[in-house]
This record gives sequence, structure tokens and C-alpha cells, in this order.
Amino acid sequence: MGDTDGYTVITDIRQVDFNDEMAVMNEIGRFAETYAYAGVEHALVITPAGNAYSLRGTELSVNPGIISRDELVGSIVVHNHPGSEADSFSRYDFASFFDLGLSREEVVFGSLHHTMRYIGVPVTPNKANDLYRIAFNDVRRNAMQTGIPIKHEQLETMRQLSRTMEGLIFNENT
Repeated sequence: MGDTDGYTVITDIRQVDFNDEMAVMNEIGRFAETYAYAGVEHALVITPAGNAYSLRGTELSVNPGIISRDELVGSIVVHNHPGSEADSFSRYDFASFFDLGLSREEVVFGSLHHTMRYIGVPVTPNKANDLYRIAFNDVRRNAMQTGIPIKHEQLETMRQLSRTMEGLIFNENT
């Protein structure tokens, strides 16, 4: 506890039975209630080893990678996006999901809660970054062609990815 990379700090470590879905969902629910409207990014990382790390970041990011990569593989990460203009998973969130080998990632912002899982062939972080960029460009191109404005670019990008990327499971308001 107290470990930091200069931007993210581990504020708490406790035990949670990773295989008890009800216990995991209770932890995620408490996190969402506490941080959905927070002014800085926070994260809860629940590892297959049963450790639940609470992290505090900055207004712009929180870094689950502060935890050892060996422990992160297969983990569940939930984090918040602060601010009235908050949006769904960013390109960084998407690429780090694959880079860290997470089993599930969730983001809360205001009353919204999105979840991402992947059950396809392995994807490198560079490939994930490219796929996100392509989907983002498709969303922008569609908006330009139709004249329909984009309210939440990251949300529309995730919706596009869920239509075009086999194995990606994206859920809104889970």
C-alpha cells in the first residue's frame, strides 16, 4: 500500500474471492457508488489471486499497470471517468486491456456503466490500438457522410468495435 508511479497510488489492498461472482459484483457496485462522480480517476483491480487493489490517479488517468504484470493477468479492472463530458473506454483503456491481459474491464461515469470482455484470438496492444483508431475513423467518417453529430466519440467507437471485432463483448449500463 502506498506504492506509486508518480501519478497513481495504491490506497488499499484487501482480500476478495475472485471466484465468488456475488462478492466481485458487490465490490464493483460499491466502487461505482463511491466513484461514479469523482473528480479524479480511481480504479479497483480484483486479481485471480484474490487481491483487491484500490488505486487513485489524476484527473486524466489511473494506471493499473502499477501492479505486477504477473498478478494482473486475468484480472477484473473497474475505473471511473470524471467530469460532465465523460465518455466510454478510451483508446488507452482499450489497448491496455489487451496489454495487461485482463479478463474484464469496466468503466463508470455518472449514471453509466460499461463493460468489456474479449473471447477471441490474442490481440497485441499495437493491434488493439490500430483497431480502435480504425473504428474511431469509421465513426467520424460516418458522421461526416450523414451529417449526424457524434455526442460521445468513445462510446460510438466501442459500438463500432463491437460490430466489427470478433470476440469483443461490449455492454452498456451493466
